[in-house]
Amino acid sequence: PSRFPAGNLAVGYQIEGLPAVDGRLPSIWDSFNHTLGKSKDGPTGSIATELYVRWKEDIVLLRAYGVKAYRFSEILVRIIPHLEGIHVKRLV
Repeated sequence: PSRFPAGNLAVGYQIEGLPAVDGRLPSIWDSFNHTLGKSKDGPTGSIATELYVRWKEDIVLLRAYGVKAYRFSEILVRIIPHLEGIHVKRLV
């Protein structure tokens, strides 16, 4: 429908990068992707589009492209670093 705001989305690990900045601890994805053979050709999320530090530039670009809705997520261990080793209860 015309009232539905189509937009863009970004997911933390795939775009955030900078795994050791501002106290961020390793996530399960860091461990997984740094295990030999777990990703094709060996890339990790250590280098990404760096949304964490380039978010202002990204907003300017999204506006220039006419994007009306944008959803993103941060890596939980960046927001709550003391969660390392704690099992998080699934809510769904």
